[in-house]
Amino acid sequence: MGEYKGLQGHKIKVLSSDPSPVFEGQVWFNTTDNVLRVRGAGAGSWSETGDLTNARGEAGVCGTKTAALASGGQGSPGTPGGLVYSEEFNGTGWTEGNEMNDNRYGPANAGTQTAAVTFGGVGAGPPPSTAFSPQSEEYDGTDYTEGNDLNTGRGDLGGCGTQTAGLAAGGWNSPPLAPRNETEEYNGASWAEQNNLNTARYYMPVVGTQTAGLGAGGYVYSGSVNHNSSEEYNGASWAEGNNLNSARRQPGGNGTQSNAVVCGGYVSAVSALAETYDGTSWSTANTLNTARSYVPSSGCSAQQGLAVGGYVTAYVAVTEEFTIAAGTLDVTVS
Repeated sequence: MGEYKGLQGHKIKVLSSDPSPVFEGQVWFNTTDNVLRVRGAGAGSWSETGDLTNARGEAGVCGTKTAALASGGQGSPGTPGGLVYSEEFNGTGWTEGNEMNDNRYGPANAGTQTAAVTFGGVGAGPPPSTAFSPQSEEYDGTDYTEGNDLNTGRGDLGGCGTQTAGLAAGGWNSPPLAPRNETEEYNGASWAEQNNLNTARYYMPVVGTQTAGLGAGGYVYSGSVNHNSSEEYNGASWAEGNNLNSARRQPGGNGTQSNAVVCGGYVSAVSALAETYDGTSWSTANTLNTARSYVPSSGCSAQQGLAVGGYVTAYVAVTEEFTIAAGTLDVTVS
């Protein structure tokens, strides 16, 4: 077994009082309290922030908690089913930006607020749109530009990565509600097919990077099956991981392959449940303030996640931030 110094590069300090400031991962022995203390992350909590300008679900979202991008989505009755709206988040509120070239719901986003790619989705309503879109558009912080298409057009797929190293997985298309297992990688110019998911599904969030991705939950129409399984991607193939505690479809997702959070979705009803992933197993986290389904993945880190929009009994504009608070664990020494 390795020693703490070899793993962390620090000796365990022996102190009469707790150090200040304390950083996550720090370990010390407090001689006054006679305890070994470890600074770690807490359970995390959700807090409401500025609403979207346009209520929606099934948007493509990427970026960070202080600089996010929302593209397309599904609107409430009276608005086109597939939206062209694009909005930017500055950590406090959302501002409308220039629209996408093609309206759609259920696309996925990868990248940042100033260098993103939006791909796939389902077109509905004017202007004319391909039903199951293979279209890919790049965003430079101001405008969307048409790029090369996905090899397989599909909606409600998962996506993560960057504008020059994107990952697309799952989704659905014809025949009606047929789940897909295709995986594709984007190099900034074109999409290339890769090894398939082990379980074909849609409404599954995918987080992480092109070489270290994670997908969890989702839906298979046949038999109305909500999934609890998760899969990890290593840049070449998918491997089964440990299951979610609650099988669900349409959740949002944030984070990396070793530090992720999923939230909301549809369990047996619209849900506020959230779970965090440490690279091995899933743990129950504090719930959303607003239970909802059709929550888009935001691509932010687990400590700085966003739950953007979604559906309750109508599409909502609610945005919530996820923050993990630091905590200290005491190990008593006898």
